[in-house]
Amino acid sequence: MPGGSNVNTLLDTNSVKIEEIINKSIGVFAPSCSKFWEDHIISNSSIAPSGDIGRDYKILKNFQGSLAGVIDPGGPTGDFSLYGDQTTDLGSKLFMQGLTNTFPDPRRGMNPKPYRLGIPLRTMNANIMLTLGELQAEATPALIGEIIAPKFTGFARNMALFLCNSFYTSQNNGYRLTTLVTGGFSTPAESATYPTLVVDTTYSNYAVDRFQVGMQCQAYSADGGTQRYSTAAGNSANSTILVVKAVDELTGKVYFGGIKASDNTVLTDLDTMISAGGLVTTDIIVPYNMKGSAATPWNANTTNYFTGIAGIRSWMKPGDTGGSTYSADNTLLGSESDSSNRINVNVHPEFKSMSVSLGGAALTEHKLRQILRRWHMAKGKYGKTIDTLLASDGVWLAYEQTKIGREIIDRTGGLSSLGNQGSSEGFTFHMDGRTYKGLTDPFVEAGVVYGIKGGSNWKRYVPNEQKGTSRFDKADAWVPFRFIASALGMPGNKIPIQSASGNFTMVTEGAQRPGHLRMQLVPEQPDGIIISDCGEDRLYSSI
Repeated sequence: MPGGSNVNTLLDTNSVKIEEIINKSIGVFAPSCSKFWEDHIISNSSIAPSGDIGRDYKILKNFQGSLAGVIDPGGPTGDFSLYGDQTTDLGSKLFMQGLTNTFPDPRRGMNPKPYRLGIPLRTMNANIMLTLGELQAEATPALIGEIIAPKFTGFARNMALFLCNSFYTSQNNGYRLTTLVTGGFSTPAESATYPTLVVDTTYSNYAVDRFQVGMQCQAYSADGGTQRYSTAAGNSANSTILVVKAVDELTGKVYFGGIKASDNTVLTDLDTMISAGGLVTTDIIVPYNMKGSAATPWNANTTNYFTGIAGIRSWMKPGDTGGSTYSADNTLLGSESDSSNRINVNVHPEFKSMSVSLGGAALTEHKLRQILRRWHMAKGKYGKTIDTLLASDGVWLAYEQTKIGREIIDRTGGLSSLGNQGSSEGFTFHMDGRTYKGLTDPFVEAGVVYGIKGGSNWKRYVPNEQKGTSRFDKADAWVPFRFIASALGMPGNKIPIQSASGNFTMVTEGAQRPGHLRMQLVPEQPDGIIISDCGEDRLYSSI
């Protein structure tokens, strides 16, 4: 068979099973990355009917939320509906009825005007290559299970990481994974052949868990308008890929190597990304190839840029001073929104998220009570609630530190334990008859707490598959990833990789397996709480 050997038919025969393994693996790896995904996304079986997806693969939600009709107090009209209208006596035996009072004019009654939110579906396009040598090695008894399985496992991890990052990165700051800060990045001389860019996330947002070995990234200016690249290597804009070579979670450092996207050449001069007008303070690191045009920033009102899957900051919008004029801060889905069916939270404040800045102070129990009380007093009339608080470990440690020295922990002869007050597996907070679960999530940036409604609030929208695309209907897989080679007319899920030679193409020893994930996460209740600039309490290794 072109592009492989008869060993390759084993993967074609088991292609559906491979899809099941990949999708189930994502369901395992995503919770290992993010506690919220485990409790509220992966464990949630709420799949919206595919019939809710309309033309142009858009989900249209209709809303109307005003009072209707006319209601007047009866006192000014003598409560005539209780006592009857006034009468006029005509002697001692007769009276005349009057019709002097009227019911309210129905014409001045208000009528709810419907408005819509258009939610576009999003995709993640993927590919993975297997070579004849790998397949032959897999067939060797001494190496069975040591070549193909780890590669597909890494593929699933890659997709799980992308999904988790999409959920937490914000379109308001260019979907950055981290920011370069003075003293927080350098290019030490590891070797002349394989130089390294080192980024210390403790100078920025502490979100070192957003990076994993093998991840591909790019560096941009803070506004997303200019991609940084290595001039000495002859690279042109949009061609430099920063590959994560190592992640040191104990120190918060990420180590990058570089390759040219055009021909996969390893770069040997990453130092020029700093010294030759390349990387500068305030630059940002983002996932590779997620920006459409190098000339237009992410937050431009006229151009859409997408995370792949809408996340928390795509939905939670605190509003701004712009009134009804569109901006990424006042419109649900921001730059990802459907321009014909937008909801501006300045115009519809019932969808507005509460925003509170602590100015660097630690979050205290009393302050948390103030915030939660105000939110529920404001939103309770709409039937909205919050049950989950997401933050970094530094925020919760600072919160717990405020109790040290002022609290007495009653152990009553039991072992030393703070299980009910810990933050790693979450803590329970009670107020006004409601219970809140506080979770530590390493993907949340430093100094931020998100208050959201979890559980079945988050719905998955997945379109029907194309004819000929393999499926995994018999498996309970959370993520709808599909190989698509069969839908393109191939007999299996691989496409031979060919190389141009003269006037015709030659078959290589490799075969690619393209696939995609088409999905959108849509909350029934998008609004929540954003607590920013919270005090942090963290400790990292000094070496």
